Amino acid sequence: MSDPHVVFDTTRRKEIPYLLSTLDAGQPSMVIYKSLSCLRSYFFSSSSACIHPKLDQVVSQGTLLKALLKLLEKPNAKIVDVTLSILGNLFLVESVRKQLYDESLRGISLIVTVLENITVESIICRVCRVIANLAQNSWLCHQFNDKQIFTMLVKATNESQFAPKTNQVIVRAVRILGSTSREKKNAIESLAIGMVANHLQTPDEDLLKAVTKCLAHYTHGCTLEVARQVGGDGYERYKILVELMDHPNRSIWEAAMAITVNLAYVAVLRPTLGNMGAIAALVKKLENRCELGLSPKEIAHCVTALCLFCRESVNRMKIRECNGLRLIVAILNDFALYKLFDRIVNSLLQFSFDSASLNTLQNEGLVQTLVSYIWAYTEKYGIFHRCSTEKGLMNRYCPNEDDPDLPHGFDPCGLPEMVDAEDVLDANDIPEDIGPPEPDGEDSNMEPVDLNDEEIAAMNLQDQGQGPSPPPENINVKEPIVFRVNSPSYQAVQDEYSEIMRRQEAMANSSWVRGPSHEAPSGPASPDRSPYPWMGSPEHSPGYSLEGSPPQINEDQDEDIQSIYSPVERFSDDEEDLQPCSSQTAAARDASIKRSRPIQSPPTEPLLKKPRESLSERASCATPPIPSSCATPPPNNVSFNNFSPGVSPLNQAKSLPTFAPMPHPPRDSPVRSDIQEEKRENSLIGWVLHILSLLSQPAHIHEHMLNIATTQVLVRYLIKCPNPLPRAGRILIRLSKNIYSTMSFINQRHMSWLTRTIEDRPTVIEKNQGCKSCENLELLRDILVQNISVFAESGYCEGQMCLSLMRGTKQEKQNVAISAAILIRRRKLLRNVLITHDGLEVLLDVCESIRNDPALFSDAVLSCSNLGAHVGVVAMDLLLDPKEDTNCFHDNEHNDHPKDLTLSLDDGSEIQIHRETIANASPVFGAMFTGGFMESGQSKIKIPFLTHPCLTIVLHHLYGCVWCDAFKGLQVSVLMELVSVSDQFLLPDLNQTICHEITTRCLNVKQVVEIYQTSLQREYLVHGSKESLSKCAVNYLIVGEMSHFKRVQLWEELMKSKAKSDFVDDVGKTIRSKLLELH
Repeated sequence: MSDPHVVFDTTRRKEIPYLLSTLDAGQPSMVIYKSLSCLRSYFFSSSSACIHPKLDQVVSQGTLLKALLKLLEKPNAKIVDVTLSILGNLFLVESVRKQLYDESLRGISLIVTVLENITVESIICRVCRVIANLAQNSWLCHQFNDKQIFTMLVKATNESQFAPKTNQVIVRAVRILGSTSREKKNAIESLAIGMVANHLQTPDEDLLKAVTKCLAHYTHGCTLEVARQVGGDGYERYKILVELMDHPNRSIWEAAMAITVNLAYVAVLRPTLGNMGAIAALVKKLENRCELGLSPKEIAHCVTALCLFCRESVNRMKIRECNGLRLIVAILNDFALYKLFDRIVNSLLQFSFDSASLNTLQNEGLVQTLVSYIWAYTEKYGIFHRCSTEKGLMNRYCPNEDDPDLPHGFDPCGLPEMVDAEDVLDANDIPEDIGPPEPDGEDSNMEPVDLNDEEIAAMNLQDQGQGPSPPPENINVKEPIVFRVNSPSYQAVQDEYSEIMRRQEAMANSSWVRGPSHEAPSGPASPDRSPYPWMGSPEHSPGYSLEGSPPQINEDQDEDIQSIYSPVERFSDDEEDLQPCSSQTAAARDASIKRSRPIQSPPTEPLLKKPRESLSERASCATPPIPSSCATPPPNNVSFNNFSPGVSPLNQAKSLPTFAPMPHPPRDSPVRSDIQEEKRENSLIGWVLHILSLLSQPAHIHEHMLNIATTQVLVRYLIKCPNPLPRAGRILIRLSKNIYSTMSFINQRHMSWLTRTIEDRPTVIEKNQGCKSCENLELLRDILVQNISVFAESGYCEGQMCLSLMRGTKQEKQNVAISAAILIRRRKLLRNVLITHDGLEVLLDVCESIRNDPALFSDAVLSCSNLGAHVGVVAMDLLLDPKEDTNCFHDNEHNDHPKDLTLSLDDGSEIQIHRETIANASPVFGAMFTGGFMESGQSKIKIPFLTHPCLTIVLHHLYGCVWCDAFKGLQVSVLMELVSVSDQFLLPDLNQTICHEITTRCLNVKQVVEIYQTSLQREYLVHGSKESLSKCAVNYLIVGEMSHFKRVQLWEELMKSKAKSDFVDDVGKTIRSKLLELH
């Protein structure tokens, strides 16, 4: 028992040994209390995390800790209170916490006993502080959990109403005690999270800060049970959390924002959070991210939450209503946030069936953003293509296999096959509302065919893969017949889209391979569990535990982030169901367009085969047409100046910066397979193309999708990137199969640019020697031209083009004239557009205005060439036999025979010849020398109006030379003289040979002007042709076999000369006369 006469010696209150000696349990309580008070003063006078030098020895030896732990068994509340205060400071030091590893001290048991048996608020507060400090050691934390510490804390809180400060300490203890998943599970089972969430309504900021911080920690890797405890009954606490995101205290609203983001990972909870205003709050934070100073990590978490909210239709609607779609596009355009690009694009796939949101996204500039990414991707991965003349493969740069920038699925064999037979339209594909085909006595001999229900059902079965298989390769397909379509009433045009597409039998063996014809993206329903967090583990979601560092965006993991966030669904190509409207064979484009070979059926063996899905899967994935409020845009009014990251690929293509990271799945093998193809489709570039594919489906496509910049970027992607995804080509084909897109293609000259671009791609010159990539691109061009031509010949487009030519601006007239000459094939329509409405005059005016717009001039030259080839202009080199080099017979014959005749020229020069040889070779000279004329008896004959070089070539020809060395390198003036002389002396073979040489010389930019100007001075007759030499030269310049670049050079040289007006006039007369011919 303690001696009541023992008193505390105040003179020794600074002596540590004395103070320790008075802590014996046998001392009076007053002495112990005063000693504890003196010891506590050392902690207040020093740093909270350091030991006072005077206490260092007794602390390190464990003497002080043993004495203090014994005092916890004292029944005196004041002593216990001060003891816990000292212990709380001591346990801030890790070395002191490790002293409790000694089980003989029974430290954990004594502290738990105090918490369990004493209900004094101050002691509860002290003991919870001690527990929290000790729990920072993982082993001690585990020991506390074995003692059911969470249950005791919950019981103590529920039995008493504590002050905010006490509750704050309890909440801190709960947070630190749940440092691992095992401890978190104990907290969940003991309902400790719900106990903490009960304090969300407190007005005390310090307590509210502790509560939000604790909940942010426990919602890390949030489960449904945690979410339910946070929300409580009625989920009213969710609304409180959303309101706390507007709290003026940054620590509070940051933690509330983290809780909301963490709760968004619970799929079943997202609709409730959306109803409570979480989406609007997140959008507001992101909109003000600069003013609020959000870190990149916080921005990434908020964007991730918005991406998760996109999985539910009700939340997608709320995102749209609170201007979240505008924010999404703005973040996509923010180059500083490029690492978020992939997750946002992936979330946009959830809007497949949300037509209103898709329209809003397009109005906010989504198309330009995605097109900018494709441009940057092409600039990063694009290569210089050239076909090999030996094996038909591409001679390209072969990077190292370990190159991280190499796109997945790199294939040295070229472009995969991408076209299917149904991608080509003919006149049958225009619905009856647009106008049924009927014969006009000029261009058609086909009658419309009506199908009964059985025939339509049979065709539907064949479309679904249940009908007869396509014909084998060895079956010859008959040449399709071109027929016209009647003009419809303009009111009937608006409701024709439902029956617009039809498979074409003539293209059954096309090389463009596509996925299952009825595939569509899976529905955007939420999965039955929370999706994987972004960084590979739920532990990387936002949280604020004391020991764990806040989550960060790991740049090393960012490359593989797409595989983490990839949705469960397999997004396939979104092909709409096709309804046949006729059984007739599809009408093909006129074979003379661009003088290229007609559309052929390549081998049926594809480069890439995709797995087919069952009919039930297809039916479940059918994508209905997405209506749009955007009608066909007015021409030439679309600007892509706001392309991400701010530079238009149309105006400043070379200055567009390349996206630094281009995430793609790792390349496992250079050999392509179905699995690799699926990975490529599920890559970032695949998602971007998938979204653009969705946007190309509505009846009224948005103006940004129809802008020429979109076409240019997609085509460049197909041309430059090795092994591009075939979806890019199918997007263009789908756009070409929409009648409301036709005028946009016409007004922006898509086809002229496409033709020039594909022709400029380096390839082999010999026919049928190019690689598969080049063949597919040419086939793609032919399909696009044919599809657009079918609609361009409809009454609707005919009326629109004629209206533009009559009342449109100068630029509209030029665009219509250029496009009509390329797209329209029917002679009657061509006469109406080009002659009746002066389209040809506009086209020729463009040719004369080369200095205003070189690109416009190049398109005009291409249009004139295509138009001339179509209406029947024939180049002279096709009519004449090509010249062949032979040996020179002149010297041998000249030396073997005596020279008995001298020919004298006007310049005084003389040439000696053998009379009999020349007389036998030329009837004119034969009559002159042997026909009784005055010259027959003379030994010297004067030949007037003939130059020495010209007579020399004539004599070489008479001696039997066809094209010897004497013919080579002749000046243009000599060649032109030879044309007249050959006609004068009745030498048709020489005439044809010289005319062929002159035509070939037209390819020389330096001589073309001289040839044409000289041919205009007199009528030079060409044997074997009804045309004069000047007309033959014009015909050759219009349709002669040469590259488009060479033709533009020649025309440009002529337009800079004095013969510009004569040449343009001759071109106009030539084409006009052919157009007016009756067939």
